[in-house]
Amino acid sequence: MEKINETLFIMFNNGDNKIKIGELSKCENKYYFKYDIEGAKKASEFGFEAFPNFPRINAQYFREEIFSCFRERIAGDNLDDEELFDIIKSTGARLAEDNLEFVLDESTSGETEKISKDDKKEEEKEEQDIEEKEEEK
Repeated sequence: MEKINETLFIMFNNGDNKIKIGELSKCENKYYFKYDIEGAKKASEFGFEAFPNFPRINAQYFREEIFSCFRERIAGDNLDDEELFDIIKSTGARLAEDNLEFVLDESTSGETEKISKDDKKEEEKEEQDIEEKEEEK
């Protein structure tokens, strides 16, 4: 089953702390980015600068494919957006030249599991109904 919604927190590591500076979200194969305004302001005190592709920290950005600045963090030209998002999620997409890391928002990963469990229960009920109808014949 396709994952409905997942969010990755983008964390800035200033050496002592990790500061959440934004969120990259995937919802039904659409991608959203928004800054955590307070976090981005605080991280700017430690050298963080807004992404060139996302200059306004008070805006939300949307694309039907993964944003190029995040795509460029992963090696592999032949990967589709789903694969790229999964690699960013599993590796953190850390680069030597910056202090950023992508971390899964655990509250959104449970949403997918819940949907899958609900679907499984529904499928089991349908199978049970079919078996009961066959026994009646």
